[in-house]
Parts: sequence; structure tokens; C-alpha cells
Amino acid sequence: MVGRKVLPGSDGRPYDMNLVMMEGEACEVEEDVIVAAINFGLESMRPVIELQDRMRQEIGKAKRTFEVEPIDEELSRKGSGSCRGRSERGVRHFR
Repeated sequence: MVGRKVLPGSDGRPYDMNLVMMEGEACEVEEDVIVAAINFGLESMRPVIELQDRMRQEIGKAKRTFEVEPIDEELSRKGSGSCRGRSERGVRHFR
């Protein structure tokens, strides 16, 4: 499971934890059990993130910034156009 810290937080929290990626399969567990486990995992990352933030502050190292690269719209259209038909056929095959 991979999560990310999102600022500002909601419900009075300084930040939220969002799920970015998760791999797995569950055939014999109810959906609400899986959702509760995911939420537990995300909340379990909170102390580690808080420790990392404190360490960064005490060391005095500034948080790295990154700049979002602009999306190449022409490349995006080409990629979507060339893959769309095949992916739609694949989805229909598994329905």
C-alpha cells in the first residue's frame, strides 16, 4: 500500500492520508472489512510521517519542491487514440 500526505487536512487534522496505490486480491472477505483495513493502514502511516516531518525540521533541511511538467496535449491525444479501441475491447471481453 502506498499513501500520500495531503495538505491541508480535513476534520481538524493538519493533513490527510490518501491511498495512491494498492495491490492485492480478496475473494473471501467482505468489502467493509477491506475498506477498514485500508483505512487502518493509512492511519498507521501517520506516526511515521510525523516523525519524518520532525526530523526534517530539527535537521533544518527544507522540503524539496517539484514543478509539474505541462502535459503534451498532442502526445496525450495520440496515446489515447491508439489505445482506446484495444482497451475497450479488452474490458468488454471480461464483462
